[in-house]
Amino acid sequence: MSRVVTALLLLPPLLAIILFAPAWAFLLLAEVMALLGVRELFELAEPIPGESTRVFSKLAKELGAVLIVPVFERAGSGNGKEKQARFYNSAVVIDERGRLLPTYRKLHLPQDPLFYEQNYFSRGNMGYRVYKTKFATFAVLICYDQWFPEAARMATLAG
Repeated sequence: MSRVVTALLLLPPLLAIILFAPAWAFLLLAEVMALLGVRELFELAEPIPGESTRVFSKLAKELGAVLIVPVFERAGSGNGKEKQARFYNSAVVIDERGRLLPTYRKLHLPQDPLFYEQNYFSRGNMGYRVYKTKFATFAVLICYDQWFPEAARMATLAG
């Protein structure tokens, strides 16, 4: 399955949000965690920017909306300085003009019988991000990050 097809599979939930909440400035896409945990699916991971971010950048510009897009990110190629590629559970914020804002990578990775995320994700290395857009100032936290009060505190202090 191509990465563009994978991205297009995300469009039905997005279109449902548009239909039922056309006044929303922010369209949030559900995380696609079902792709994780099976080694063959690591081929679906993509760099940022990549095919999915190009598709959603165009959509954000057409809609004049800010999008938060989950991405199974592949960083590095495993060639050169890096001995292997690293994989992150990331969120890309795309502004209403279709521009990519800095990527947020999930910082807190659970490691328990239900979620062995440390087996396939690298811990985020960019800190908490605060996004200032035409519509609002906000931070993105991914799943388990929200369980830690310091995440919201640090994002609040940052803006």
